[in-house]
Amino acid sequence: MYRRHASAPVSPQIVVRARLCVATTIVVLLAAGAPATASAAERLSIRAPHSVVADGLINVHGVGAGRSNPVRLERRLRGGWRVVASGRASDAGAFILTLFAPAKPTRLVLRAVVSHGRRVVSTSVGTRLRVTEAPASAAGVVVSRKTTVVAPSLVSAAPVPGQQGQLVYSGGNTISVGQIVVVGQGPATPDGFIGRVTGVQASGTATTLDTTPATLEQAVPQGGLDITTATATVSREFARTASALSHALSCSGSASASASGSISFSSSLHMTGSWSLLHGITSASVSANASVAVSASASLNLAGQCTLAKTRLLYLPGPSAAVFIGPVPVVLTSSLSVYLDASASASAAISTSASAQLSATAGVAWSRGGGFSPIDTLTPSFNYSPPSASASASADINVTPTLDVDLYGVAGPEIALKAGTAFNASTTANPWWSLTAPISLTASLAIPSLDLSSPSLNLYSHTFSIANPGGPSGSNPPPSGGSGPGSGQTYTSVTPLGPTSGPAGFGLVVGTPGCSGLLAINADGSLFYREGFSPAGTNNTMWGADTIVPNATTALSAGTHQLSFACESLDGTDVVWTDPGFSVTVTGAPASVTLQSTTAPPGGELTFTSGASSGPSPCPVLAGYTAFALDLYLTGSPGPVTASAHFAYPDSARSEALSVPGGTTPGSYTASEDCDYGDPGGSAEVASFNFAAETVTIS
Repeated sequence: MYRRHASAPVSPQIVVRARLCVATTIVVLLAAGAPATASAAERLSIRAPHSVVADGLINVHGVGAGRSNPVRLERRLRGGWRVVASGRASDAGAFILTLFAPAKPTRLVLRAVVSHGRRVVSTSVGTRLRVTEAPASAAGVVVSRKTTVVAPSLVSAAPVPGQQGQLVYSGGNTISVGQIVVVGQGPATPDGFIGRVTGVQASGTATTLDTTPATLEQAVPQGGLDITTATATVSREFARTASALSHALSCSGSASASASGSISFSSSLHMTGSWSLLHGITSASVSANASVAVSASASLNLAGQCTLAKTRLLYLPGPSAAVFIGPVPVVLTSSLSVYLDASASASAAISTSASAQLSATAGVAWSRGGGFSPIDTLTPSFNYSPPSASASASADINVTPTLDVDLYGVAGPEIALKAGTAFNASTTANPWWSLTAPISLTASLAIPSLDLSSPSLNLYSHTFSIANPGGPSGSNPPPSGGSGPGSGQTYTSVTPLGPTSGPAGFGLVVGTPGCSGLLAINADGSLFYREGFSPAGTNNTMWGADTIVPNATTALSAGTHQLSFACESLDGTDVVWTDPGFSVTVTGAPASVTLQSTTAPPGGELTFTSGASSGPSPCPVLAGYTAFALDLYLTGSPGPVTASAHFAYPDSARSEALSVPGGTTPGSYTASEDCDYGDPGGSAEVASFNFAAETVTIS
């Protein structure tokens, strides 16, 4: 049950006087000329929602009150009418007054009354609405008696979020010093607003409030929030030369450099919090489910060293949501910034390129008993072009998508995922060059509206080894097999970490010995898949884990097949080790991507009816594993990923849409779709299913 503004009971004496006063006024008006009053009464009208949940917010819209006239809302009770809200009409005689619904289901009759002093000018016809049972999530919420909600459409100016300033509105509730004002999203309050009133000035039809920042805990002393945003997706290409980055680029010696690439980023946000009158904030968390595809290349021709300071490439709105805690609006917004940093040194020309696809859940949780703790899962995959270099050199390039989360526009949590490539070459080293991929996740949990703040926490940090030549400059020995047997030896410990049975198109994670070259996978003795392999340890002596390309089993017929494995040198001429592997069973034919239309314009959408949890062809069941995400891709033919989208699964949708970037070159593309699976109760990917791709036309 909420705490509310208290209103003094109406005594019988006051009621009698009021009735006498009204009666006398009517006699005088009739003598002076009744038509004016009747006309005014006909013009005043109000409307309200047909129903509202118990302890919810009621917005009552009215017109015909006259310019800047005082207006009050009254509720009919057994003993007569009782004032439940008051304010002033706008210049046009319109108003929106807010009030909190009763705590229990009931029926209300409300009317508006316009008066000058003690003289009633007009009274509206009563409007009826029904108060329904509140959801279980609203139980125990306590709203301060000082809290008032102003309709966002009435606000013409608001302070900078988190700072002192003036809130200007017209046609809303009467507000006094000391009250806490909350406003939802609107034209003048895109981030919402919450503040404490320190001064009130009325000028004409406008009311100006002097305000200082307030917290959500002050407005709602006891409650909780659980906000999940829709997924926001962005895809961008970037290309920068040394001249274009001159403000952030510093070089010694003679040098020319360029960096280019693309990023596709999709994310949804989840924020929770709980606080009480006795204990204050008891728990909070913020996390992002993100999917990132990054490709980057760098070329240098220099005799010296260059460093590119962290530079923002783009800034875009991120996921957002507007919800209510009881009758109080809460606005969560976010922004996505993508940063680039790089460094290089060489005495000759070098070039390298690599790409990474990452699915991650990153965030921070806090509880009163346990303090701060990380929320993190990460599933990476890599591809690369072998670097070219003629002398000792080094180069690295990093792309960092960063989500900044705001509550009522005030800077709060931040989640950053840094992905890049690092190349090092030395003609005297063995191996003489290496290509690695450093990945890191950081996050901070700061919610000013709940007086909670954490330092930046390092959730995950690891450098993946992508490739090396396996020997000194000028030679081509096979790459080291780590702690496994020597060249050409048989190993017997490749193990499945995911399902070994499913319809054609399923894939799984396997544990293998270290392999710094190419991992080849054979089905029934014939090669059907090969990729650059990186172990999951800090060096090549660690055990690794790799994901079979999700649609690899699409080419297999129904039945049981033996998968065997081999670690090969980068050129495929030498074998480090082999493993007989294990068998998999394909239970049925592949399912194809289905689309409402296979054509779309640049800037349009492709609507997938496959994959969606309530669609005609949802993610298939893989026994013992749970689908938790759905990914959509638009890929050039051939070429990098043009667009992607990530959805939590299941979401009860009958279709999912993938936005085609506005600058996409017309032509033929490939639409693909995969489902991600985790162990029961977990979200770390151990299996996947890829629908057979479909060709689409962008025109």
